[in-house]
Amino acid sequence: LGQRFDNLCQQVERRAQSLQSAKAAYEDFHHGRDHVLQLLASIPSYEPQETDSLSQMETKLKNQKNLLDEIASREQEVQKICANSQQYQQAVKDYELEAEKLRSLLDLENGRSSHVSKRARLQSPAAKVKEEEAALAAKFTEVYAINRQRLQNLEFALNLLRQQPEVEVTHETLQRNRPDSGVEQAWKIRKQLDEETERRQQLENEVKSTQEEIRTLRNQGPQESVVRKEVLKKVPDPALEESFQQLQQTLAEEQHKNQLLQEELEALQLQLRALEQETRDGGQEYVVKEVLRIEPDRAQADEVLQLREELEVLRRQKGAREAEVLLLQQRVAVLAEEKSRAQEKVTEKEVVKLQNDPQLEAEYRQLQEDHQCQGQLREKQEEELSFLQDKLKRLEKERAMAEGKITVKEVLKVEK
Repeated sequence: LGQRFDNLCQQVERRAQSLQSAKAAYEDFHHGRDHVLQLLASIPSYEPQETDSLSQMETKLKNQKNLLDEIASREQEVQKICANSQQYQQAVKDYELEAEKLRSLLDLENGRSSHVSKRARLQSPAAKVKEEEAALAAKFTEVYAINRQRLQNLEFALNLLRQQPEVEVTHETLQRNRPDSGVEQAWKIRKQLDEETERRQQLENEVKSTQEEIRTLRNQGPQESVVRKEVLKKVPDPALEESFQQLQQTLAEEQHKNQLLQEELEALQLQLRALEQETRDGGQEYVVKEVLRIEPDRAQADEVLQLREELEVLRRQKGAREAEVLLLQQRVAVLAEEKSRAQEKVTEKEVVKLQNDPQLEAEYRQLQEDHQCQGQLREKQEEELSFLQDKLKRLEKERAMAEGKITVKEVLKVEK
């Protein structure tokens, strides 16, 4: 009975600690959440009006910049609120675990099975807090995006006012493009893709230099001071055969990479022709009122997914190149160690001079030439790929500029 009582006391104490931790985290979460929601609800709106003068527009632009900076400074507070939410959810999970342990212990000591004592479980409060956390993050992101769009609208309206100083009142029709978050993400992935490509080129150069060093070390053999008799025998060279096999494997890998580059080049050419056709068709101009519409760009999302897949392929190629460099470095170290151990040999009676198989050497040279041809072909394809990527970027910029044309109508003239 005393043991049972001690176990129950320990379980109750753990549950009390979990409840205290959950209570503190819940209070911090709700206090911060209410404070942030109150701030977001009281944010003023600095929209451009038709009757605004140049000074009024500059004042609104300055106030909007300060407001956007203040909203951005609240991001750390939102992150802290999310951390409190995570802490509360973890505390609730700990409490539910301890409660289940206590329930199982009581059922076991009372001789009841677990399925008999099961009762209807209430929904965990952690799910509700998680939903409130997600709603707060979405609200903060929405308010920040709206105020950023307002800032861009004010800057555009101010530029129009500065371009027309003679007209006192001008009715301006503002239209902005969709948010450029997808474009920025696509350019970011393209930049990362270029960096990976450059890294792969560096690894290929390291592989070439290491192969040159290996060939140099193979050609350097031990010196012979005294030779009395030379016997020519054709025997297979294990090092040459191993190098021959490695070169065959390297050539196969180069051919595979060239095939991948050729497929990527054809895909980019198709995409380039589609963009050129779209550019020749030209963009349409619309005379509209001020419209703010935020919608996802499916084409950009597909393009981002495709670029991520290409980046993953390059990363795998980079890993293979790094492994190849490591293997070649180990081979260089072994050859260097063998060279250091080589000492001057003095032959008194008979020296056997080894000569490689001419047919094997001819095949080895042929493979080296094929390898060089494949490398030159790959470099040419990479240059063409880079040129097409640059042209693709330029066409996308032109298309974005064509879609973002703005027409200003309804000019109100004031006569004295």
